[in-house]
Amino acid sequence: MIDALLVFSLIFGGISIDLASRTPTLLYFDVFLPLVLCFRILWFEWPLFSDRSMNWLVSACVLFQIASAIANPTDIYKSLLTIKCLVFGFLLYCMLQKRGIPEWCIPLWLGGAGIVTLAPYYSALREGVSSISAMKDALVTPIGRSNYVASYLLLLLPLGIVLFYRSSLSYRKILSGVSLLFGAAGFFVTFSRAAFLSLLLAVLMSIPLMRSAGLRLRHSAFLLVFVAFTLIVFSQQVVLAYEFLGDKFVAGDESRVELWKKAVDAFRQNPVLGVGPGQFVNYTHETDAENSKLGAHNTYLQILAEDGILGSIPIFASMFLVLLRSYVAAKSSLEPKQVAIWVGLFAGMIHNAFESTFWSQHFQALFWLLSAVSVTHWHSGKAYRERGRLWFADRGLAIGGPSVNGAC
Repeated sequence: MIDALLVFSLIFGGISIDLASRTPTLLYFDVFLPLVLCFRILWFEWPLFSDRSMNWLVSACVLFQIASAIANPTDIYKSLLTIKCLVFGFLLYCMLQKRGIPEWCIPLWLGGAGIVTLAPYYSALREGVSSISAMKDALVTPIGRSNYVASYLLLLLPLGIVLFYRSSLSYRKILSGVSLLFGAAGFFVTFSRAAFLSLLLAVLMSIPLMRSAGLRLRHSAFLLVFVAFTLIVFSQQVVLAYEFLGDKFVAGDESRVELWKKAVDAFRQNPVLGVGPGQFVNYTHETDAENSKLGAHNTYLQILAEDGILGSIPIFASMFLVLLRSYVAAKSSLEPKQVAIWVGLFAGMIHNAFESTFWSQHFQALFWLLSAVSVTHWHSGKAYRERGRLWFADRGLAIGGPSVNGAC
């Protein structure tokens, strides 16, 4: 229950504080996580650090990021913030190794994020905002800007759909359905073309796996009806989005390509330790509508630029291990929830090829949470463990994860 409230606090953002002539946002999650951790330690419920492979990789990530921050003290605050996001996300992963997350939490996180996204959207409509570009600039939520909201919802939408289908009790189905509607609507009004494309690609590439897990034509038909209903409700915005995307495809996105080039140049100039975690924004003059410096719009290029070769290897390896475990858990168990987690994580990592949302605390928390749920659930049944071991043995691999029980 405490873990559920801890993650739920992400939806409400935090408070701005004055610190060394800056006004950073202190997230409620940043306050609650140490408190929950101390509370558990007092009751001898230590985080479970039995996942040796991930322990070594994350430790290496943190050590190399600290070395890079010391070598590049231009903006040590941004480096500490980036390292903190990784450490807090991984601590949540370790805390969840001993217990799972109740299923009812997922719809609440999904629906809550949708509601806090729709609120500024309708506020902008009342103020007369009509263009998609202006709407995206006005869409500022406690989770962050529109692209950050899209990356958050992207991870949860597939799991929310599965939980709606699998809910047998009427009140749970109503809760899941309403939450899914709000979450899908919030996802749509972000108008994030990269997020839409990423989810579509992840679904299309996972169709064989979804069919093996029980996807049938009637499920697809219902999903199409649901999507059509959402598009009808937002018909005016669909027309604007169509014109916006058409203009983007015709004109191209030169600013994003320019940022990619700058990330590559930054890596070439600092190939070993990079320019410092979180500090790529100090190497570009590209700004958004509010004069905020932009990231590389590509997590992988930004990691190379900020952390160099030494820091990038463990980060990329941890990403790959999370995706590999998620896929094997889905492939070996053929559980719809496992497949949904795989689709969400896969879509999220595709999306990070077009956005730099990986280092946000919201994405880090959900990334590690879904990884923990996936690995925990995969290890919770003897048959699933045996299938996974055989799958890995055939390929000469070893998963190396913890063997624990969980609820979700």
